[in-house]
Amino acid sequence: MKKIVINKAFNANKKLSSSQELTVETYDTDIVIDADGLSNLSYDEVMQLVLNLPDGYRQVFALNVLEGYNHNEIGEKLGISASSSRSQLNRAKKKLQLKINSLSNIEIS
Repeated sequence: MKKIVINKAFNANKKLSSSQELTVETYDTDIVIDADGLSNLSYDEVMQLVLNLPDGYRQVFALNVLEGYNHNEIGEKLGISASSSRSQLNRAKKKLQLKINSLSNIEIS
């Protein structure tokens, strides 16, 4: 599954023009996922949530979380800044948090 996510992320990146840089503003968010909600999901369900992330988020998430690249390395690979990588990772985690918590019927405060 890990390789599929990485390959899909890179294939999607190839479709973007080389002059196009993904830009997002940075912000800090506390990422809180209910442990019970996460434990109710199978590995395949979690991976499906990751695969359904927007392309940029999925690429950065896969490279950082699954492959262990730092934000400078991700920036070089994807042609974006390290701060964009950090921001996209933060947004990917937030999207996953919302999806996991909504699947678990947990209200987010």
